[in-house]
Amino acid sequence: YLVKNSMSAEEIHVRLTSGNPDSMAAAFDYYRNRLRKTVQLRMDRRLSGRFDPSDVLQEAFLTASRDLPRYMVNPEAPVFVWLHGITIRSLQDLHREHLVAEKRAVGREATAFGQSYGPQSGNVLSELVADSVTSPSDFLLREERKQQVLQGLAEMEEIDREVLILRHFELLSNDETAMILGLTRT
Repeated sequence: YLVKNSMSAEEIHVRLTSGNPDSMAAAFDYYRNRLRKTVQLRMDRRLSGRFDPSDVLQEAFLTASRDLPRYMVNPEAPVFVWLHGITIRSLQDLHREHLVAEKRAVGREATAFGQSYGPQSGNVLSELVADSVTSPSDFLLREERKQQVLQGLAEMEEIDREVLILRHFELLSNDETAMILGLTRT
């Protein structure tokens, strides 16, 4: 099912809440790139050999399809905010299954670079900032910048780090960020 690029978020919401049988696929297709970016930013790199962002999005789609009737009862949140929450929970479930469970503890496996980056560790964010320095001669500068970013992130409150991620890396609006975090405007 193809979605026309000219379709708006409002049209997606109307179609989804009207019970159109193709609406879930249309909604997910409409937001797929934004949801993929969310997964890429937050996925623990130790799991890259086990699954990729498409696997997470597939799980999120199945969950959203199953939960659609519940959403339709009270569709106050925008469709993207609802799908974002489901995608984050799907990713958390996969992290729990593969990183926490003793039977499949990825933490015991060696990674290609001898490091493991969790979504909460700040390493992903520090690498995104430090990647602006890419030449081999600037390696030490890159590592220093990375450590500075990690230190700055460690000094921030958790809610502030999450706002930073949502606003500047996932490119969510202020309203979307507030809804996801359960904040209200003052």
